[in-house]
Amino acid sequence: HPLWGQYPEALLFVNWLYNHSSVLHERAEIIKCAEMLMQEDDFEICESILRQQEKLRERIDETLSEKIVQKCRNMNGEYVWPWILPFSAAGMKHTGIQYQ
Repeated sequence: HPLWGQYPEALLFVNWLYNHSSVLHERAEIIKCAEMLMQEDDFEICESILRQQEKLRERIDETLSEKIVQKCRNMNGEYVWPWILPFSAAGMKHTGIQYQ
C-alpha cells in the first residue's frame, strides 16, 4: 500500500507545501541561479553564481515550515490545517481524512 492509502492527508500536505508561495519563492531563487549558469561562460561569474546558489540552499531549514505549518480558522470557526482548508471552507467532507 502506498503512503497515500494509509495517510490520505499526506498527499494533500505535500501538494500544499510544494505550491505554497513561500516555498515557490525559495525554489524560484535557486532555479534563477541555474538559469544564469546556463547562459554564463565566464568562469569567475559562474563561481559567484554557484556560491549564491549554495547560500540559498543553506538557508533552507525548519524556520519557514514553523512559520507556515499552522492551523487556521475556517468559515465555521474551526481550526484546521491549511491543506485541509479548501475542503472545510467549501463545506466538503474529504473521506478518510481525520481532522486533528
